[in-house]
Amino acid sequence: MSVSTGTWDALHSRPDNGACQDVVLGKFGEPVPLPEPFGAEVGTGDFTVYGEAARLSKRGATSDQ
Repeated sequence: MSVSTGTWDALHSRPDNGACQDVVLGKFGEPVPLPEPFGAEVGTGDFTVYGEAARLSKRGATSDQ
């Protein structure tokens, strides 16, 4: 299965006064940048894909078709 198929909905960050100030969207397989003090990236290539994207990739299709 190609895990680069599909998107992950949101990574919420910068909590302030009970609400997250930033939302990051992305695609499986693309790295997620972490802000300082971490200053690194988290790879998403090995994440399990669920939902419609997983069903499509099992059939060899993409969500763009």
